[in-house]
Amino acid sequence: MGNKEPGSSKKDNKNKLNWNSPQGGYASRPPVGLFNLREGADGMTEHVEGEGDVRFYRSQMYDFAEPPKEPDWKRFFIWVCMAMVSLAFWVFVASFIASKVFAYEVPNNIWQGLIAEDVGGGYRGMYAVACVVRNRQAVGLNHGLCAMKRKDLDTFCKKQGKKYEVMAKEIVRKVFVENSPDVTNGATHYEAVERYGVPYWAKSMRIVARIGEHTYYREIRRKS
Repeated sequence: MGNKEPGSSKKDNKNKLNWNSPQGGYASRPPVGLFNLREGADGMTEHVEGEGDVRFYRSQMYDFAEPPKEPDWKRFFIWVCMAMVSLAFWVFVASFIASKVFAYEVPNNIWQGLIAEDVGGGYRGMYAVACVVRNRQAVGLNHGLCAMKRKDLDTFCKKQGKKYEVMAKEIVRKVFVENSPDVTNGATHYEAVERYGVPYWAKSMRIVARIGEHTYYREIRRKS
C-alpha cells in the first residue's frame, strides 16, 4: 500500500488513455478544438499536453491554411490559344465538307457555253442559263448545254469579244462558287419557243419563267 505511486488511483487510471488496448480510449475531457482519437489522426498535427502516453491532435487545416493562389495566367492563355486553334480547325473541316457537298462540277469552259447559248440575252440571259445548269446538276442531270458541242465554239466566243468573256466568267463565279440566287424558279429546261417552237418534252412540264427569248420549264411535282 505504501508503494503506490501518486495519482495511480482507479479514478485517475480511468481517465488515462491506453493506446495499447484493443478499444483504444478517450481522455476524460479534451481541450476545446482538440481531438484525442487515435483513429483518424493521420493528417493532423500532434499536440503534446503534459507527460505520459496521452497525445492530442488537431486538424492541420486550422494550423496550416494556405493563402489563396494567384490566377495562372500563362496556363489560361495556353488554353485560350488551344481553343482558338481547335475552333479554326473545325471551321476549316466544315467549310471543306460543305464545298464538297454543295459544289457543282461543271466543265472548266462552261463560260463558253453561256456565251454560245444566250449571248444575245446579255448578262441577264446568260445568268439564267447558268442557273438552269446548276438546277440540273443538283438533281443529277448533265449541264444540258447543246451549244457546247459546236465545233467552232472557241472561234465563236472570240468573235463576241473580251467583254462577254469577262461577263460570262463573272456569272460562273457568282452562280457556281458564291451560290447566288436562282432567277428561274428552279427551272431545269429552257427553249427559244418563238424560234424553234414548243419542244416535245415540255408537255410534261410547267412554265416557270420567261427571260429574254427563252422560256424556262420545270417538271411538274406530283403529290405523293
